[in-house]
Amino acid sequence: MASYQLTGGWAIWLSLFIALLLSIAPLPQGLMAFRPLWISAVFIYWSLFLPHRSSLFAAFIFGLIIDVMVNSLLGQNALVLVLTVYITLLFQHKIRPQPIIRQTFMVTIILTLGQIIQIWIYTLTGIYPNKFSIFDYIFPIITTAILWPWLSAALRSLQIRVGIN
Repeated sequence: MASYQLTGGWAIWLSLFIALLLSIAPLPQGLMAFRPLWISAVFIYWSLFLPHRSSLFAAFIFGLIIDVMVNSLLGQNALVLVLTVYITLLFQHKIRPQPIIRQTFMVTIILTLGQIIQIWIYTLTGIYPNKFSIFDYIFPIITTAILWPWLSAALRSLQIRVGIN
C-alpha cells in the first residue's frame, strides 16, 4: 500500500495570508469600493482544486481575523467565509471541470451570495457601516470576477511549482 503524504501546506497558508493582507491594505478612498474579495477568492480556489485541503475551520478563523481588523460585527465575515467555502465544496465537482468563463460565472454567483449574506446580517442587526451604499457590495464582486482567471492561473502555477497536493 503506497503512502500518500500531503505537501505544500505552507504555500496554501502563505496565499491565504497574502490575500488577508490585500484585503486590509489601505487604498485611496475612490478605489475602496472596488477592492476585490481576495480572501473569498483564494478560499474558493483552494476549495475547488484541493477540496481535501480546504477547511471550514480555517475559513472561520480568517473570517474572525477580518472581523477584528475591519472592526465589523464579530462573526460576520466568519459566517460569510464559512458559507462561501461550504457552498464551494458542495458544488466543486460541477464548477471545477468547467471552462474558465463558466467557472468565473459560477464563482461570481457564490461571491454574490456572500455579499447578500453580508447585507442580510446588516439588516438583521441594524448596524450599517458608515456611508452604506449597495455599490460597495456590487463592485467588489465585479472586480473579483474580472481578476478570477488571472488569480486562478497564478494559484494553479503556485500549486504546480510547489507541488501542492
